[in-house]
Amino acid sequence: MDLLRAYSNRSDLAYDLARVLDRLPGGSSDEPPEAVSVRSEAPTLGEVRIRDRLSPEQIAQLVARFEAGTAKLKLAVEYGISESSVKRLLRKASGG
Repeated sequence: MDLLRAYSNRSDLAYDLARVLDRLPGGSSDEPPEAVSVRSEAPTLGEVRIRDRLSPEQIAQLVARFEAGTAKLKLAVEYGISESSVKRLLRKASGG
């Protein structure tokens, strides 16, 4: 495993890591580092917006069901969103 590249921007850490790698069997800091991606594979904010996941019809249905007495937590589970997202949708629907 090549950890040296991940620490290459911090010379103090890179030096210590290189010394540790030299002491490991088969490990050498003299080998050229492999290209390693440190980019997260999590979706970005734009990909996870509630309004992108729920259609306007689904949001209207959620609001109507809440007004009919369905609990926020139950709505969150059924629609696959967090309870805080349900609260936010209800607040926006009421004009708040």
